Amino acid sequence: MSAVKKLSIFCSIAVLSIFVLFIFRTVPSGNLWERYRIVYVDNASDDDYAAEVLKKAGCENVISLSSQRLPVMLPVHSPEVSLALAFSDADGYLAKRRAYFFDRGAQYRLYYIEDRYAPLAEDAVREFRTSGIAAGLDTQGVYPFIVPLICTAFALLLCFLSPHRALFFAAAVFPVLFAACVPFYAAAASACLFLYALFIALRLWGRRGAFSVVKTNPVFIAFFIVSLITACVSSLRSALLFVPVIVGTVSALAAFSTAERLYEARYRFTLVPIRPARAIPFFTKATFRGTAACASSIAVLFAASLLSSFSVGFAAAPFSRVPQLEFPSARAQSPAGSFPTLDEYVAWCWNTKTAPYRSVNAQSAHERHPKTGDTVVFPRYSDGEAGISETSVSMVFDKNFYDAALGDIDALPYPAVEKLIKAQGSRVHAGYVFSVSGGGGLLHTLLAAFALCIPSILLIRSKLR
Repeated sequence: MSAVKKLSIFCSIAVLSIFVLFIFRTVPSGNLWERYRIVYVDNASDDDYAAEVLKKAGCENVISLSSQRLPVMLPVHSPEVSLALAFSDADGYLAKRRAYFFDRGAQYRLYYIEDRYAPLAEDAVREFRTSGIAAGLDTQGVYPFIVPLICTAFALLLCFLSPHRALFFAAAVFPVLFAACVPFYAAAASACLFLYALFIALRLWGRRGAFSVVKTNPVFIAFFIVSLITACVSSLRSALLFVPVIVGTVSALAAFSTAERLYEARYRFTLVPIRPARAIPFFTKATFRGTAACASSIAVLFAASLLSSFSVGFAAAPFSRVPQLEFPSARAQSPAGSFPTLDEYVAWCWNTKTAPYRSVNAQSAHERHPKTGDTVVFPRYSDGEAGISETSVSMVFDKNFYDAALGDIDALPYPAVEKLIKAQGSRVHAGYVFSVSGGGGLLHTLLAAFALCIPSILLIRSKLR
């Protein structure tokens, strides 16, 4: 294979790695829901007790699973309601509606509280925790700019200290992008360790025996292994996205090496470092400054994580992963999960209202997908002075029906989840997002502390020499 083809392949892999990081990024912003906050309570707890605690705290119109009814403005004993109740278990919309009331792992039940009751909801959360029930209030997800900022600043400093600045810059793009796409403090600490491991490895670039020295270097091994452990333990997403970081970095280095050989092939004579890799001392002013910068960067991340943990409150369990819970949200960048939309609600309304007047040989209500222009005509009988008269009534699935169905949501006499969905806009598709930006919580704080130990130990060792 020619060098040009190799260069093209390596560059393509590097670009693909960046694309994967960008597509599967976690970028929290704003509230999970417009006008609403989420109180999450351990699913094993009693639902009636949870409702009572929220009510005593002063939270009104709480949208919960137990408060849901048939979302249609029809008489209770009407044939439409009777048929809807008969098919409620099999109905696609009503079954999917349950997804709004649980986190992705179904560990917690979710209660939707209007924004104005947020301070009262905090009182309810404290009551739950006092009773030994794991609970919490979702936090407003503001993108933690300090995470990519710290990693970028650290990478630029290492780039300045590196003897191969262009090479280091090309390789450092991937861990920095990782910190930006997975903005958790533990993930950022992992990126800093990876950057330093890259820094000490590239000091030997182009020297004889460089690979053999690097792969047996205890400092490189320690920084890389701890970086990998920190990323994998912090979250499943971090673990999966760390793969394209490694692949992209290796591809960038391979592409740079191939480009160097192509460039040098133009000349009869090229400069080659005389001293082999094993003759290069590790403890230098540059490595000491890099180590100090690494320790300082992770220390800032640790302090930010600790502050974030205290601001949102630790979970009831010491090593709880509550801050990593994935909740339903209208802000999801990549909608995932089976969350019904307003369009599905309107289709359900149509099927419910027309079910008694359609042929039993037609598709069942929960399988039918109405199309614009669908019409159902049925007779209506009335008793007047002239006796019983028959008239025909027609229902058309059109914009008027759609608007009327959405208008009925506001008139529903209970806290319906449809009111939550409507408040987000007609074209919103819900998905799962993390409840806390920045990855706060005890687990992430401990991981940041664990990551901080590695450069600190190296810094102390270098001072003692």
